[in-house]
Amino acid sequence: MTLTEVRDGIIHLLREKTEVPNITGEDLELTKDYFALEKDGNEEVLPTLQVDVQAVTMSTAAAGYHRDQSAIVDIAYLKARYTSNRALQEKLDEIAGILLPYFCIGDRAFSPILSFNITDGIGHCVFTMEWTDTVPFKIPEPLAGEIEIKL
Repeated sequence: MTLTEVRDGIIHLLREKTEVPNITGEDLELTKDYFALEKDGNEEVLPTLQVDVQAVTMSTAAAGYHRDQSAIVDIAYLKARYTSNRALQEKLDEIAGILLPYFCIGDRAFSPILSFNITDGIGHCVFTMEWTDTVPFKIPEPLAGEIEIKL
């Protein structure tokens, strides 16, 4: 499973289970002009959930036949330019309800340990994911021996 598949799986899950109109895996500066919002509340791009997935570790196991990976996921919620902590906490509770006790991406289930914080009016739900993939490999076919042909 790739990091892009992880990000897309979480975005798909959030789109199915929340009413947030803007859910992205890209920087807001790239997708919406968040910092150009007027002070008086030109907030057509908000509310927004931003899903950031960053690789943490990758190693091989079982003589190279398996790959262990981990990633840190940060789901950031921006409701409005000026948002009460209560409104942010309510959305973080909703996100926790979606992710716990487990969530699925494809045929894999994850049971994360969530941590929350609110920084500069943005609510964050952060957790680590770990998984193991099988590395595809070829089984060498035995070479044919000598064949005797009598004519």
